[in-house]
Amino acid sequence: MKKKKKEILDKISNLQEERKALLEKAKAEKRALTDEETRSFEDSELDERELEIELRELEVAGYSVPAENPQENGVDLRSLAIEAVTSGQMVDVSKRAGGTMSTDVTAVIPDVFQEVLGPLEKTLVLDRIGVKMMTNVQGEPIWPIVAAVEASIMGEGAEVSDTKIAIDKIKADPKRVSIAIPITNRAINQANIDLKRVILERIGAAVGQLLNKWAFSKTKLAGASDGPMSIAFASAATYAAAAGVTNKDVVNLEGTVLGKEVDPTGRAAAYVMGTKMYSALKSTPIEKGSPKMILENGIMNGYPAVVTNHMPDDALLFGVFDYTVMCQFGQTRLVIDPITKAKEDKTLFILNAEFDITVLRSEAFACLKKA
Repeated sequence: MKKKKKEILDKISNLQEERKALLEKAKAEKRALTDEETRSFEDSELDERELEIELRELEVAGYSVPAENPQENGVDLRSLAIEAVTSGQMVDVSKRAGGTMSTDVTAVIPDVFQEVLGPLEKTLVLDRIGVKMMTNVQGEPIWPIVAAVEASIMGEGAEVSDTKIAIDKIKADPKRVSIAIPITNRAINQANIDLKRVILERIGAAVGQLLNKWAFSKTKLAGASDGPMSIAFASAATYAAAAGVTNKDVVNLEGTVLGKEVDPTGRAAAYVMGTKMYSALKSTPIEKGSPKMILENGIMNGYPAVVTNHMPDDALLFGVFDYTVMCQFGQTRLVIDPITKAKEDKTLFILNAEFDITVLRSEAFACLKKA
């Protein structure tokens, strides 16, 4: 495994060096990348992503624990899974602690979700931007929204009229998220597989990908609330396909948000885009003949440039993401089901949890799309 891992890391390093050489050559010659170089650059990035996925799968599915197999911390998923398979009955992990019955359910559930939270946060694009998930939220959070109030200059002795303040509210609405991970009963019985890590990492990564899609799809997901991208995409400005995105377009996108009295200073403000847009902006000069590219070293127009496969290839989003809230509500239930796929000799690990993504200020986000 170590040899295979080193081979993958070496390949990733070589691809990064090749792309760096392409950019340095173009910069030295004071030109943009040619069409052939751009294609090569994009292919290289796609190859790297495939290698990263392969590396991730190797680390998760192929991970082995030491021969002595020390006792797992927290909930012992292996013992509970063996119990479920042996008895032919479902086991609710939420009601167990260390393989024994517990009447204190609320003390156990947060432990289960906390172990899912690690791989979940690693997957979340919003977490990379700086938006942290609120966990174990009770009830429905409500955020009061107060309309802007303007002061007036009055003459001495003049009577000032009353100013009406419009107060509205936005509240989070929990949505059920469910995922089932099938594991063969043979894998459950193999002592050299870190079953707990495999299950919880896969659950965390799957939930994270769903939340990424929720936040950055151009249309609202069925059954979900609007994310920042679906809100911004509905009123997106356009750019000419032939010219592509220019530095002026990038700056204007920021200006759209600033013009609506949204201050990004000291906040989690960023540009978000797909891999194709990311590659194009890294190889597009700020102005004709300039060696400086629109996007360099992960920074564009002074803000972080974040890439995700969940964004449309031809769109660019700018936002102040402090106005996006991610919540996980209350208790998370993990059930081991040896019945549903018994004919296939598989056991399901089923997670049910409630999440919501709430946009507090739609004007904090602006989008650019191809005309």
